Amino acid sequence: MLQAELVEKIAASAHLTKPQALAALKAFLKETSKALTRGDKVKLVGFGTFTTAKKKERKGMHPKTGEPIVIAARKVVKFKPAEAMGPAPKKKVNNKNLL
Repeated sequence: MLQAELVEKIAASAHLTKPQALAALKAFLKETSKALTRGDKVKLVGFGTFTTAKKKERKGMHPKTGEPIVIAARKVVKFKPAEAMGPAPKKKVNNKNLL
């Protein structure tokens, strides 16, 4: 789903105009990014939790040359589905019974 499609669906579901839905989505993304940058969790009850995790420095290979390289340590964003999605969220998504 593209952002424009999501905005359309939010607008229809929440009885908002498209510009209002877009503003709400952008505000959510901005505040979520700020929280994750600070190292905070973003927990959406019934949906899931966004967190950050540290990845250690590791060895890898340059895909074109095959030469060994060092991949720097970094932080990544993780998402854990809520229990409301059930023990097997993949199964729910595949069965279109999401939320």
